[in-house]
Amino acid sequence: MTKQLRKLKSKKINVTNGLFYCNENEDLYFEILDTVLEESAEKIGLLEKWAGQKDFVGYYREVHALKNVTATIGADYFTEFLSDLCAEMKATNEFPAPQKVRYLMKHYLKLIKNIENSKKS
Repeated sequence: MTKQLRKLKSKKINVTNGLFYCNENEDLYFEILDTVLEESAEKIGLLEKWAGQKDFVGYYREVHALKNVTATIGADYFTEFLSDLCAEMKATNEFPAPQKVRYLMKHYLKLIKNIENSKKS
């Protein structure tokens, strides 16, 4: 296991699941992590925009997409929250409570930071 994978694992990222989704191809896994980092600023902007506008459809779409991405990289702890949030939004057809919006952003930023830090030697 590479140093970067060990660092990710120490931050509660299930690299075994992430590699499973990538057919055990570490290079592909790292490419996906790089893409997650590259697209994070845009994703954060969209989440903030839809949250600020209380746009249910836009916010739900971004949360659902983020759930799929986090599952692919093995961020199981965050994927579970996002999955529950999607189910709740779908069931109630209501915008999530402010504390859930804050929780999502806090943990998304933490995930991005953990991925960035894993790349440092």
